[in-house]
Amino acid sequence: MTSNDVRERLASLLEQEREAMLTGRFDDLGDLIQEKARLISLIEAGHLSPDSLVAIRQDADRNARLLSAALRGFMDASARIKQVRDGTAEFNTYSQSGLRQVVGSGGQRFERRA
Repeated sequence: MTSNDVRERLASLLEQEREAMLTGRFDDLGDLIQEKARLISLIEAGHLSPDSLVAIRQDADRNARLLSAALRGFMDASARIKQVRDGTAEFNTYSQSGLRQVVGSGGQRFERRA
């Protein structure tokens, strides 16, 4: 595989990874890992020019930021679901004048009977 092939394939792979994250197809990311690792091993063997490495690094950094943001979103959603499930969540809404109002202060527990 030539250095140009490696660069083009890795750029394509990083774009596929980006599209998967932007469209919420996180299951697709697992399929890309093996090929990504193989291409990275070719980079480590010196198959890319410094200019190509800079471009690939920028794409990889962009994807890392997307993945980090997605992880934060998952963690926030998980925390919110836990609040709702535990009955400790507040419900916020807006008044007619646009001010935020707390409808429920949370903390109230429902008695569950069998």
